[in-house]
Amino acid sequence: MYYAFMAKQRSYTVDQHMAHRLKMARALKYDTATRAADALGFKQQTYLPYESGLTGFTRHAPLLADRLGVELEWLITGNGPMKRRSLHPVAEKFERIAPEFRPEVLRMLDFYLSRKP
Repeated sequence: MYYAFMAKQRSYTVDQHMAHRLKMARALKYDTATRAADALGFKQQTYLPYESGLTGFTRHAPLLADRLGVELEWLITGNGPMKRRSLHPVAEKFERIAPEFRPEVLRMLDFYLSRKP
């Protein structure tokens, strides 16, 4: 019984640290957790407990790291660099566009690039 309590306590601590790193990563792109949840494609009732540390998010960590532009290892463990290196500043801006609008943005870019100056 003592070991079960210690395992729960350790798990809670790890979740709190991961939650704090998730909040730090989110703050780089979104001012609120609610806006982040919407932009990242999560229901608010799913995402908000991730940031508060009430629910672990290891299963969604690769997706969250990718969409927030941070290294997965850093998000999970705190080791290594936080930010993922981007190929170009435009790529960082494109990542901030909600996924459902990206195809339209790409069509607009193709249109403008195909026009002769």
